[in-house]
Amino acid sequence: MTETILIIDDNEDDHQLYSRALRNLDGFTLMTAFTAKEGLKITLDSRPSIIMLDYKLPDSNGLEFLEKLIQIRTIDIPVIMLTGEGNEPVAVEAMKMGASDYIVKDVAGGFIRLLPSIVKHVLASHADKIETRKLKDLHQTILHTVADGVIGIGIDGVILFANSSAERMLKCLPNGLIGRQISKLILPEGLPSSWSAHPLALLPEESGSMSRDIDIIQSDDGGSFPVNYTASRLDSFNADFMGSVIVFQDITERKKTEHKLLRSAHYDLLTGLSNRVMFREYLDKAFARADRSQRQLTVFFIDLDGFKEVNDTFGHHAGDQLLQIVATRLEDSVRSGDLVSRIGGDEFTIVVEDSQLNQLKNLAQKLLTSVEQPYTLLDAHTITVSASIGIASYPQVANDWESLVNKADKAMYEIKKSGKKGFGFAL
Repeated sequence: MTETILIIDDNEDDHQLYSRALRNLDGFTLMTAFTAKEGLKITLDSRPSIIMLDYKLPDSNGLEFLEKLIQIRTIDIPVIMLTGEGNEPVAVEAMKMGASDYIVKDVAGGFIRLLPSIVKHVLASHADKIETRKLKDLHQTILHTVADGVIGIGIDGVILFANSSAERMLKCLPNGLIGRQISKLILPEGLPSSWSAHPLALLPEESGSMSRDIDIIQSDDGGSFPVNYTASRLDSFNADFMGSVIVFQDITERKKTEHKLLRSAHYDLLTGLSNRVMFREYLDKAFARADRSQRQLTVFFIDLDGFKEVNDTFGHHAGDQLLQIVATRLEDSVRSGDLVSRIGGDEFTIVVEDSQLNQLKNLAQKLLTSVEQPYTLLDAHTITVSASIGIASYPQVANDWESLVNKADKAMYEIKKSGKKGFGFAL
């Protein structure tokens, strides 16, 4: 690819000097202009690779030309300012305005020997600058198109940059996170919101990255949500710790799913009561408490009378509605500390701690009365059912919780065999 050099100088002799000095450069074509106006037109029409600009021009000066070039934002061409001896301040001003380099035209002409190497150096530096800018633009594009939130912080925990996803999730304005303290946004569970106590402050002592899945992040609208994030060290070229890059995701939906899974593992989905798993876990702990404190522990085993007929006559939707109403009535009949569970089908259990015989009898009668109240199913069918209840207490009839449950179950079946609708104690 041919490089073009535009020389803007009103001196014909200087043009010849520059041409002789640069003629040995491979792949270069020279263009010339004698006024600023002419040079600007060639620049707009031909887009040269580099401009050699004399400061003194008949219709303008080099600084004014640079200013016009800056105003044309679509043009990015390196410029070498040529000044006479004694005009070094002008050259410095040109550099401030964006010139890539300057050459002082000494009387002896020594600068001519340096011209080829300066042109090559300026073009190489400009190419590096363009490549760096492209990489920066690419990084910015990637940063702002990823769905995850990305935040960069300094060694003091102050936010240096944030991508648009982070700003959107945190409900803040563009650049609204910059300058804020990360410890006021990401709140570690169980720790104060101070930088010194924050896990991110300890990152320099870690292996280079860390992940957390239990923290909360606060948004500008006053809300908050759980996040999973990974933080990675930012090191300088000499491996000095400069800060961290944090990549985070909103895990609200994941936490909801986990909560549902956890609930489904311990609660009956139809009635909302604890299920067989939770019943056993709770009873195991309740038995340990009763054993430790030498207090009574009682299990009620409840089976509905006539549930199969309801299902067969009105369908499973009616049966499900009946079970839901029974669950509510059972919970309304017990103390707040008693555990009501559905352990399968139409079978329910109740765990009662530290109650006397007369209290257990009163509760059993209360449960029977509650269950026997009429039910209106599917907004159309009014029915009644009853319950058979078996009751077993520790330490009277069992030495462990499994035996206690079996005793209560057998007592319930004795009621079934004797005509249903009633309660009985295990012996």
